[in-house]
Amino acid sequence: MRAVDYLADLVLGAQCPGCRSPGLGLCAECLPLLRAGAGAGAVGGLPLAWAADYRTVMRAALIHAKERHALGLIPPLARLIPDALAEIPGLAARPPPVALLVPVPTAWAHIVERGIDFTWELGRRGAKLAARQGLSLRAVRALGFTRRPADQAGLSAAERRENLRGAFRWRAPAPSVPVVLLDDVVTTGATILEARRAAQAGGAQVLGAVSLARRLSRA
Repeated sequence: MRAVDYLADLVLGAQCPGCRSPGLGLCAECLPLLRAGAGAGAVGGLPLAWAADYRTVMRAALIHAKERHALGLIPPLARLIPDALAEIPGLAARPPPVALLVPVPTAWAHIVERGIDFTWELGRRGAKLAARQGLSLRAVRALGFTRRPADQAGLSAAERRENLRGAFRWRAPAPSVPVVLLDDVVTTGATILEARRAAQAGGAQVLGAVSLARRLSRA
């Protein structure tokens, strides 16, 4: 164990979110597990790639980063975005500028509570990292709310779709390059599909979507 981890445990009571061993951030054993269960598929006919299965270390990392102000977890989480982007069909083959990376919007109340727009920060960092790897992406806050939807916790897939119906709007000029959507976790796909609807209504060509995690939910 590193000396800094001993100090963190002694002074701060800091623990790895994954295994609870003393230290700051994810330990050396848990960090590689962030990529467990990565895959690609589709939701509502939209290509979707995700960095991990939600039922792994990813769940603990996201809860700590979003709800417990463990902002030091954002850089390792953002480093997963380029790998997911590489799974979107047609993205790597296009000449630069390749696409816009557009995060789904975050409710203002959550931004205030967390002190950060978590999904935007993932997109901003992830696009820069992807660009270094040869994908010329630019993150843009192009989606906003038309209204405030209810909390999605506990809702079925059908209830989520109804809750989000018409909730987003495209608030930028029609882009001259394709769009890839970003969400931190895809559960039923309702959020990503509403984002696609709003983007297409604004004149965008949506290539696909990426997320940190895929979590299956009841219908």
